[in-house]
Amino acid sequence: MTRQEIYQTYKVRDGVIHSPGKFEAEAVYAPYFWEIVLCGLADQEEYHDGRWIYSIEIHPDDIKQFRELGRSTHVYVHEDPFGFVTCRAIERS
Repeated sequence: MTRQEIYQTYKVRDGVIHSPGKFEAEAVYAPYFWEIVLCGLADQEEYHDGRWIYSIEIHPDDIKQFRELGRSTHVYVHEDPFGFVTCRAIERS
């Protein structure tokens, strides 16, 4: 899912999704990385405290599309029992 598709699908303000649903209050790039998880392309997955946590390495093309990622190197994504997705970008050394 591209940035343009995300803006066409969701109400986004200040880089945050405001549409009700699984990505509400998440960064604009959350659907993009969730799609990567759904395609089975996460770099790492780990079952921790009753949930799957997926790690995805951020590439230069990702940053070109989502400048909000800044200097982040990885994104952690998980879905809670209610279907809401959380996506956190981090800088890992």
